Amino acid sequence: MRERGGGKIINQSSSGAFTAAGAYGIGKLALVGLTVALARELGPDRIHVNAIAPGMVETETAFKILSRDSALRDRIKNSVAMRAFGQPDDLCGALLFLAPRRATG
Repeated sequence: MRERGGGKIINQSSSGAFTAAGAYGIGKLALVGLTVALARELGPDRIHVNAIAPGMVETETAFKILSRDSALRDRIKNSVAMRAFGQPDDLCGALLFLAPRRATG
């Protein structure tokens, strides 16, 4: 990226980083720390480093962790403002905004 004059790195963290509960949350918190450190280190070289931290997104992997009929899943859903979980497509806007822009013309 330095040789090309810059670039973008996008890490996907999680709202779990803000609770830092268990190995998953601690791992996501570490990813946030890595993102900040790399952003400071690589920024002068025009390498942008960002992270997105979505809440619960309904994916097959998420359903393996919290089944569709889990009481905990319902409690989590009721604790978020919109009373709904995200869908994978909901992440596209953030990723596209942060993704490298290509020159046109």
